[in-house]
Amino acid sequence: MKCTFAYDGVLFYDSRGTWYGRDYSTLLKRYNTLSDDITFLMRTTFDDDASKKMSQMPERINVQEVPNILGLREYWLNRSNAEKIIEEQVSKTDFLIIRLPGMISRMALRLALKYKKPYIVEVVGCVWDSLTNHSIKGKLLAPYEFISTRKAIRNSQYVTYVTNEFLQRRYPTNGKCVGISDVELTPIDKRQLDKKLEKYKGKINSIVIGTAGAIDVQYKGQEYVINAIAEIKRQCKLEVFYRIAGTGDSSRLHSIAEKNGVLDRVVFDGSIPHDKMNEWYDSLDIYIQPSSVEGMPRALLEAMGRAVPCFGSKVGGIPELLSSDSVFPIGDTKKIAMIIENLNGDYLYEKANECYQKSQEFIPQVLERRRKDFYTEFLLDQGWRK
Repeated sequence: MKCTFAYDGVLFYDSRGTWYGRDYSTLLKRYNTLSDDITFLMRTTFDDDASKKMSQMPERINVQEVPNILGLREYWLNRSNAEKIIEEQVSKTDFLIIRLPGMISRMALRLALKYKKPYIVEVVGCVWDSLTNHSIKGKLLAPYEFISTRKAIRNSQYVTYVTNEFLQRRYPTNGKCVGISDVELTPIDKRQLDKKLEKYKGKINSIVIGTAGAIDVQYKGQEYVINAIAEIKRQCKLEVFYRIAGTGDSSRLHSIAEKNGVLDRVVFDGSIPHDKMNEWYDSLDIYIQPSSVEGMPRALLEAMGRAVPCFGSKVGGIPELLSSDSVFPIGDTKKIAMIIENLNGDYLYEKANECYQKSQEFIPQVLERRRKDFYTEFLLDQGWRK
């Protein structure tokens, strides 16, 4: 059986024709439960340095390139060609996995209905939050995109959500559904855990904070942590350093740090390959996810899985992961500063253990069993067997 994965994300290729992506190899292994013949229907971009920033995809990967239709200009220029490519791919596949929200995804879903192809929808984020926190154009598009996406999900027969509550409430479905995070954590053994917890005992003279996420989009919220560090610097002697990992132009955040007099406290680590991220998390004292838009944040879960005390804004799936005293209102610089100023060894020890225990709900064995049961039900409903 042929399966097509439709998504607005980007795959990268270099001059050797090798494909790279941000953890799509994990997706490929996951979808092999359903099919051994999988085609990625996505946007593509040439980048000869991709091997330094992303994971290499398996050689056997099938890719059907789709022109960029994100943005008004690109949509009107490329829509017709994109639709032809997507329609051809949908017409010859047996079923689809469609990741929403997204323009390519919604087009693929509409064509799947036209050709009566069964499909599974993966809901990985909130289009309303993304667009209303983007630009004036985004705010204008938000109502239409929200209603269209909500309708598509409501009428789909098989839906997976990366949250357990938030996205289900905002985008309910009349079909069969299950909450399964798309993050799979690498367990640490008890000896490693004990060693990590031990470091939080004792007096705190300095704190290293980390945030991972794109640095050239405002909704990731790194500026709120920078402003909080400036507030702390003015009021107390605690030394606070901020490590920021992620792709994009750092000039805006650099300017904010410089204006606040804390440029010497902020380190831009750039893009870190996924297999090096655990080492980066282990260098932190606490992790903060200050976003104004999130589904189920991968980096936050990964930090929790490394027994790092975590804090985050009250948005998306974050409150499902953290206790009430670990979340703060979006953009509340004073609350972030207060959390950091009040940290002590015993509290950090407690939070590190709490975060680690919660993360165990997301280890591969737990998620894979839930996902496999859902995929098996989908196949049996079609009268198929893998």
